[in-house]
Amino acid sequence: MIDHSRFQNTYFENRFYPRIELSDVSFEKSDLSNLTLYSSSVHRVTFSDCKLTGIDFSETVFQNVTFQNCRLNLAGFNFSRFKSVAFTDCDLSGAEFDGTEFKQFMFTRCNLDECLFANTSLLGLDFTDSTFNKITATVPALKGLKVNREQALSLSTILGIIIEE
Repeated sequence: MIDHSRFQNTYFENRFYPRIELSDVSFEKSDLSNLTLYSSSVHRVTFSDCKLTGIDFSETVFQNVTFQNCRLNLAGFNFSRFKSVAFTDCDLSGAEFDGTEFKQFMFTRCNLDECLFANTSLLGLDFTDSTFNKITATVPALKGLKVNREQALSLSTILGIIIEE
């Protein structure tokens, strides 16, 4: 367990830390790329200006967590649960959210291009101020997702809609 700690400008080597508990921890300008932290517990944690490329958070429980200005491209959040979590100004391109549960969750000004949302309900989520050219999701997963006009056009391919001018 790691609690009541602050990591600043820290590099974590490509390591395997399954079932770790993080509580009341702050990561600032740190590199956690390619870490494996599956089946972990992350409570009251902030990630600010961090590089988390390829991190594996599969089967992890997140509660009261913020990601601010982080690079999370190719991150894995498969079968994870989020409650009171916010991603703001983050690059999540290519991230995977398969079987993920979202409660009190926000994406704000994030890059969601090429994200996978499989077996995941997006009901109540708002993508309007985030960007993507393409995401992968099942049709039922899209129910209740709030998007802007451009995003709706991108999602039309998932729905099998052909739009002509």
